[in-house]
Amino acid sequence: MPPDHKEMGRIILPCSVAEYWGLFHQSGCRFGFDAYYTFRGYRKIVISQDWTDGITDPNLKNGWRPSQQWKQISYEVDVQNNPFLKLTPTTKNYLIVEQEPHHMQLRLWTQLKGVPYCDSFNAEEQYAVVSLPRVGSPNLPSNKCAFRISLRMVFHKKIPLFQGKIEKGSLDKGVESFSNWTNWALARLQEHRSVP
Repeated sequence: MPPDHKEMGRIILPCSVAEYWGLFHQSGCRFGFDAYYTFRGYRKIVISQDWTDGITDPNLKNGWRPSQQWKQISYEVDVQNNPFLKLTPTTKNYLIVEQEPHHMQLRLWTQLKGVPYCDSFNAEEQYAVVSLPRVGSPNLPSNKCAFRISLRMVFHKKIPLFQGKIEKGSLDKGVESFSNWTNWALARLQEHRSVP
């Protein structure tokens, strides 16, 4: 796990790393995050940048190599129980850190608009997916993989009174989001397996 990251959750998925990539991330995939965001009721979902080489946005370079592939998805989320904020425009930038047949890592850089102090911080997530060894043949990968997601808050400006609250709220929301996504993903995998 990268330094300063906190784990939001981990799960064993009943698919290989290659199948995970093909079903959930590859261009035009069946169960991409655009499908998940639609399921969650988010609005104005746009894949403004599909997987492409090179990072052109200077705000995204943040230590990543310019040759990495990246993807950008934006959407709006309705905000509940807040009289001052009705929706939050959100942009997620997905970057492939490492992609091999039996493991992969993605980093996500989330940018919010309309949220108090949103110009002061960003959420950085990391997805790590690793093949599990086959039972009885530990040198061979199985059709299962371990998936872990972690988070850290990156503060561009100091906001001493609210920084701890933002970090805790973001981690709590991240744990809840991970649980929601894993339930959805497991149902999609079961659906995929049942289709002849």
